[in-house]
Amino acid sequence: MDEGRKKTLKLGLFIILMCLFASLFFVWGLVNKGKLVFYGEEPFSLLVFGETETVECLEVPCEITLNAGTHDVLVTKQGYRNVFTEQRVRTWRSTEVNLEFRIVPTLMEAETMPVSPRKPTYEIVSERATGMQKLVDTDDGERRALVYFQGAFRDPKIFGDDRFVLVMDREIYKVDTENNTREEIRGLDLTGIAEIKWSMDGRYMIFEREDSPNLWIVDTENERMEELTITNLELTDWLYSNKVIFLTNQNFITRSGTDEEAYPYGEFTEDIKAGGYTLGFYYPATNMYSRVETFERITSEPEEFTALANGQSVYLKMDGEKFKIILRRF
Repeated sequence: MDEGRKKTLKLGLFIILMCLFASLFFVWGLVNKGKLVFYGEEPFSLLVFGETETVECLEVPCEITLNAGTHDVLVTKQGYRNVFTEQRVRTWRSTEVNLEFRIVPTLMEAETMPVSPRKPTYEIVSERATGMQKLVDTDDGERRALVYFQGAFRDPKIFGDDRFVLVMDREIYKVDTENNTREEIRGLDLTGIAEIKWSMDGRYMIFEREDSPNLWIVDTENERMEELTITNLELTDWLYSNKVIFLTNQNFITRSGTDEEAYPYGEFTEDIKAGGYTLGFYYPATNMYSRVETFERITSEPEEFTALANGQSVYLKMDGEKFKIILRRF
């Protein structure tokens, strides 16, 4: 076989192999696919980066077929924050993706406000029968003892709500009025307290001090005290999860990381915002703050501020009008 025929044969063989490879590659592209199966509150939309069409999911499960590999997916739902997820698609397999949508907090009018619990008043009185001092609710006509004290108080200061009470004199006590127990708080300087708010379980106490523009917090379990950067006790409330929800017109500086609700961590400064108030969370266990949302419609300090203890909604009263901010749906 001459040299020319050999070259022609080699070229033909190369072309055949290339066509065969291209065919196999094309066929593999057709079969090398898998599925992503999405579950969540419908309707929602899916946009796969690199794809041109948006998939509208009107019912679940919502399936899309993609080439095997890693794909970035943007999930959108009206009234909720966008969800960005990275998913690996495996050949001939289905991968389930469970979506958790988080509502976009929005200020809206409300028909009612939550009923605030009774704010009791307390006093220390002497009991003739025992010669001891006792803490009583001034609205209790029978003057029944909530707890007894052996020492003699000289000029006690009392701060409390319908469940927990702080009694301060030479010693400092935390009283649980539901279980009729008391415990002494040692090693902390709590002088100058003006007003307090107890956490739901009584572990934490957030309070104002006469000598400080900022709020303070006490962890009675670890006997630890911290100065906060937020300033208005009337615009704070406690949730069941032992975190503080608050409203402030202070500026916010974003830091790295997000909280359990995917809100950004950061710090509140002494500077006042040019407009609007910001809703935020404070986490006593980690001494961290996060920013929920800034509401430009809130231009002055609300007359009332209260949150549902489960964290579902916050209620405000401004200029006599009632408003609410829905944070989650149950």
